[in-house]
Amino acid sequence: MPSKKHRYNKLNNDDDIYMYPSELYFSQDSILGTFKGGKLLGQTFNEIIEGNRNPNKHIPPITVVKDHPDYEGLPFVFGCRRLYIYQELEKLDVIRKVKVEISSYDSQQHRIKNFTTKNDGVSVEVKSYAGQFNKNHAHGWNFYKNRYHFRDWEKSADRHKQSRSQHNNQPDTDSQDFTTANEEPEFTTRNTNNRHYKFPVDDESCCPCTIM
Repeated sequence: MPSKKHRYNKLNNDDDIYMYPSELYFSQDSILGTFKGGKLLGQTFNEIIEGNRNPNKHIPPITVVKDHPDYEGLPFVFGCRRLYIYQELEKLDVIRKVKVEISSYDSQQHRIKNFTTKNDGVSVEVKSYAGQFNKNHAHGWNFYKNRYHFRDWEKSADRHKQSRSQHNNQPDTDSQDFTTANEEPEFTTRNTNNRHYKFPVDDESCCPCTIM
């Protein structure tokens, strides 16, 4: 796969790095619908969309590896459940960038067993119940920008070029005119070379974090 240029943004002159979820790739082919403590993915999604959980403050950063020998330059994520949630929120313009930690392939050897993607990281399949995603509760970008003290990030260019997930055969929509409300994921497998995303199942048992 050809290499791509990705933006690793440092803000406030500190070590924080932010990336668009739509720029990131899944390291796994499937994820669980719950986090380690049993919390449903939909619960975390709903907390963020309601303005009650700042993804860049209350959730650990996702680990990004961009030097995988088989995928030169592509940023793969260990933390696929969080990435799935973030991609869905980005589609609704609830978030634009999330905090990441850039790591090396060699330093993540204890997690390489979880590198199971079969489609170059473009999608994941959820293996269990993930809960209800209250997408119709989304506010406008300015609400979240002020609520979570987000920066003045532009929307990702990739977001407008790439197809996104469709749930229960509902059409894709943007944050101003979405129609998929209070829905539960339909667990199907779809092979695609385009960037379609489904409800996620990752193990990530090596990480002690409850929020994965």
